[in-house]
Amino acid sequence: MEDTNHKLRRDDDLIKRIGENVRKFRKKKRLTIVQLHYQSGIGTTSLHNIEHGLINSSVSTIKVLCEILDVTPNDLFGYY
Repeated sequence: MEDTNHKLRRDDDLIKRIGENVRKFRKKKRLTIVQLHYQSGIGTTSLHNIEHGLINSSVSTIKVLCEILDVTPNDLFGYY
């Protein structure tokens, strides 16, 4: 039987890694959170929370961010 606490930790690690990568690629494109907000339609608070690993992003949100940041989901997930 899988340890659910271990699974939750792995999910938290992935959520944080996605956020770190969103921030990295946003800065690489020289976008502010406000500029990314205007391009994506995602609220600035949500973007802040994503970048700080505080919320789990939906597939739709990941898709929009990938399109704007010119990256793949693998890039955001940190799977190279």
